[in-house]
Amino acid sequence: MQDIIRIENVEKSFADHQVLKKLSLNVPEQSVFAFLGNNGAGKSTTIRILAGLLGFNGGRVEMFGKTINRFDPSYKKHLGCLIDSPVLYDDLTPNEFLSIGQRIKGLPKSSIEHALLHVDMKHAANKKIAAFSLGMKQRIALANALLGEPKVLLLDEPTNGLDPQGMKEMRSLIKNLPAAIGCTVFLSSHLLDEVEKVSSHVAIIETGATKVQGKLTELLDQSGCLLIDCDNPAKAIALLLKGGYKAFQQDNNLVVVSDLDRDNCIAAHHWLFSNHIGVFSSHFTKASLETYFGEQQLVG
Repeated sequence: MQDIIRIENVEKSFADHQVLKKLSLNVPEQSVFAFLGNNGAGKSTTIRILAGLLGFNGGRVEMFGKTINRFDPSYKKHLGCLIDSPVLYDDLTPNEFLSIGQRIKGLPKSSIEHALLHVDMKHAANKKIAAFSLGMKQRIALANALLGEPKVLLLDEPTNGLDPQGMKEMRSLIKNLPAAIGCTVFLSSHLLDEVEKVSSHVAIIETGATKVQGKLTELLDQSGCLLIDCDNPAKAIALLLKGGYKAFQQDNNLVVVSDLDRDNCIAAHHWLFSNHIGVFSSHFTKASLETYFGEQQLVG
């Protein structure tokens, strides 16, 4: 699988604040590539650079086999973008709204119908957008990004604000796009459970630099983790770290002992018991993206 996007040692600063620090990424063609990091890590800045909305101070960005210049419109005709919240015109119908992008891009009128079919919204093509739910509006915004069936689709928090049904629908749409139109999806999100369900590849950045990247299944297969429900999570984590384990606390108060294989679980339990930690239950499992991401935050 060839790389459709290559970012090599890219740096970006705003005044005296450096956001990207020699960031490097390799995005395989027709992948769903998840771009992860804490708030302020540089995710949105990177997406804006790829979209040609921002320049950068150093390094190289290559797309479709060529070095990109944000002032060169030729590569942008192969891009689709959905960045931040969708901006729609409520008084228009989807057909009317999409016709704006269709004419700007010089596409045939048939491209509107194709885009609506991809997001399963053809049935609402002539209804006012004002009457749509947030999930339906998000699909219209995605249809606008899909006009002309781009080779690369850039999505910044595509499920932000959606209800569970809307998230499920958006997840299904994104997951099927590489096969449906042959595009590569590059997305950022903080919803790790959703990302795990839809992505084939992942990269984690920290303070503007790449920490890890690769095929999601291979990254998660590297280790398992122990999920512990105990009477004193804070004390348990302190003890586990003191004992040389990688441990952190999930939002549900479970203690996660990561980078562990099954045979090491007995020793971890014994360490807690010998230090008077009461364990209500524990479960060894394959690492999830959430536990893997948490583990990466512990790695210096």
